[in-house]
Amino acid sequence: MLALQEEEWQRIARELHASTAQHLVAANLGLSGPQAEVRQSPAGRKVLAEVERLLTEALRELRIFTYLLHPPNLEKD
Repeated sequence: MLALQEEEWQRIARELHASTAQHLVAANLGLSGPQAEVRQSPAGRKVLAEVERLLTEALRELRIFTYLLHPPNLEKD
């Protein structure tokens, strides 16, 4: 039973890293396109900074979560 649970945690951690984390990184990179236009206004700068902060925090939390699900030192050779 514990082996099955560990396998499931590994799978979830891989999926979160491979999919969700990549989407967050892509969204953060996608913000660089409209930055010039948005940064022309104080309100635009504020919104852009907040979105960037939220994406960075979400990615940080996701990395911690996936690490806690399956720490690298538990890898079996």
